[in-house]
Amino acid sequence: MKPVLTNISKLSIVVRSVDLTVRTYADIFGIGPWSIWEYNPTTISDMTVRSEPSHYAARVARCSIGKVVWEFVQPLDETSIYADFLRQHGEGIHHLGYDVEDFDSAMAFFRNKGKVALQAGKWLGKAFAPVNGELAAVNEELETNPGLINQDCYGKGWMYKIKPQDKAEIGKLIHGPEAVTKWVLADIEKYKK
Repeated sequence: MKPVLTNISKLSIVVRSVDLTVRTYADIFGIGPWSIWEYNPTTISDMTVRSEPSHYAARVARCSIGKVVWEFVQPLDETSIYADFLRQHGEGIHHLGYDVEDFDSAMAFFRNKGKVALQAGKWLGKAFAPVNGELAAVNEELETNPGLINQDCYGKGWMYKIKPQDKAEIGKLIHGPEAVTKWVLADIEKYKK
């Protein structure tokens, strides 16, 4: 049997203050840039805690360090499993995230073993378009199978199609491995300061 869990892809740490923790990691260790947002009923649908419908809120910061995404989670209420952890243990490592070959199959595997998701929800947050224009099509299959984005993002997992307002914007996008490398190195330099 092949392992269900493969590489460690995320380290999640519960903190009292995302802003203070991010500042500390950036100033002392030079780690960044960080993306920060909130999980709450306006950004997450179908929220559950311990398999029961629920609402929760948390401020989250993420940064890639090597091949692992570091995540700081600051509970903003007393409902989430993060709030429980902070009350019982204080700040610290909450969980590890793992890559799986197929998310739906992995979830079925764990359900068959009698395991349930302690907390869950579907992200409703923003998706940014690379150019300005008119929304021409939306992949409605993602409503029932959002895992397609991770499984086949350039094929069946496409999100939307845009009719560009100005086709010249397409030429300003990053194309090819050399351009991506140049952009990443420039971002690293920019955020070192």
